[in-house]
Amino acid sequence: MNIAIFGGTFNPVHNGHVEMVCMVNAELKPDLILIMPVNSPPHKSDDELTEAHHRVQMLKLAFADFDNVKIDEMELNRVGKSYTVDTLEDLAREYPGANLHLICGGDMINTLHTWHRFEKILTLATIIAIPRHNEDLSEFKSAINNIKNLSNKVAELYNLPPDISSTQIRSKLKNNEEIAELAPISVQKYISANNLYKDDIYLEFIKKNLGEKRVYHSKCVANAALKLAEKLNLSSNEMHKIYVAAILHDIFKEKTYEELLHYAEKNGIMLDSYVKNEYKLLHAPLGAHFVRKHFNADDDIVNAIKYHTTCRANATIIEQIIFIADFISDDRDFDGVEILRKSAKDDINLCLTDCLQFTIDDLKNRDKYIHPNTISALNAANARK
Repeated sequence: MNIAIFGGTFNPVHNGHVEMVCMVNAELKPDLILIMPVNSPPHKSDDELTEAHHRVQMLKLAFADFDNVKIDEMELNRVGKSYTVDTLEDLAREYPGANLHLICGGDMINTLHTWHRFEKILTLATIIAIPRHNEDLSEFKSAINNIKNLSNKVAELYNLPPDISSTQIRSKLKNNEEIAELAPISVQKYISANNLYKDDIYLEFIKKNLGEKRVYHSKCVANAALKLAEKLNLSSNEMHKIYVAAILHDIFKEKTYEELLHYAEKNGIMLDSYVKNEYKLLHAPLGAHFVRKHFNADDDIVNAIKYHTTCRANATIIEQIIFIADFISDDRDFDGVEILRKSAKDDINLCLTDCLQFTIDDLKNRDKYIHPNTISALNAANARK
């Protein structure tokens, strides 16, 4: 079995990517082409990396008519930086005896020697090298020759794909310019419907008001939440609300206890004694109040932020998702988090029950206060089993 692997951020997928797949199909006729969107590429900043579920949906649209193409989320499900060598080793185990071929554009070929465990990559897969338009072919061929000195498993394709880049598309979209003929029509419609690659006012707001570590956590929670929502086939409107709630859920997390009490007093917010006396709970209801006031957010978003620390018995699916995502996001590394991540993949209600039980057990062990909402939420979740 011959398998070609095409990895990248696909941020977004464009006609150049599609043409490369067509070229590989025509020249090499692989049995299977795996399109591998990455989660956190080691060689790039992920500041402008659109949420994984959007990139996956765009890939599915772009390659819907290809019988031998599969969108593989292996790297998206990997925590932390994603290395090509790890993916190839995993694929070799998943498809024993298969001949693996790694599709590499010119920019990748020129830097391949710097990749993690580069020489191991050459033993695991044949390199399919495709130069880009306007590329210095002498530099490209020099890089190819250096690879050939280490491995004879190299194929070169010179029918150049269109001169298009994801960066170019993102730039045009930010400037409200047309991207006709740069991406498949289905992808263009998806980008428009989901308002992608415009200025993200929510992300920009937390970048200005929270520390780098808290911003990273918020982005991780958003990614985890959207993955959960995708499994439940929620609407685009619900997905948008989930993203906003996840990005903004910790907007007041870095305020001091005194600042939080002052905000409550200034805005006439009555706090129950349980929340008022527990600093770690205060940021949720007060942050929710701020988000409603500042962003004119609706009840779905506000309540998801308000109850993200405690949950509640009648929690909506959006509230449940934000509560769970805050537990299992990629930046979490506490003992037991992998068990919770596994239950999230299997059954969201099971995962909710596990997260609530974990919270109660942890608070009991540390002799900390348990909010009645958490207890009633657990009772309700158990009743749904």
